[in-house]
Amino acid sequence: MHVTPDELWEFRNSLLHMTNAASRRVEAGRVKGLIFHVGTLPANVPADFGSFKSFDLLGLIQAIANAGDRLVADLNRDRPRLVAFLERYDRILSDVRYDEWRFGTP
Repeated sequence: MHVTPDELWEFRNSLLHMTNAASRRVEAGRVKGLIFHVGTLPANVPADFGSFKSFDLLGLIQAIANAGDRLVADLNRDRPRLVAFLERYDRILSDVRYDEWRFGTP
């Protein structure tokens, strides 16, 4: 079953903000809600039902891992881009920097 970026974004919002699978956009019928499964669905179980459809969670995890592999390979081929990525990443608020800011201690 194909999952759209909007559906995946709403699934993320639903889990993070609503702790269920029905975000406001899903409730309004503007985007289908998602329910995940692992493995192949039995033939008698529909993948698309009403305002929801199911997707293979393991397939999503594998797709994310493959994208990460490609990103690392691309960064390794382009050293200036790798350096820029690491410099930006280094600006992310880390636990140590948060402690320094909050408590004034390194």
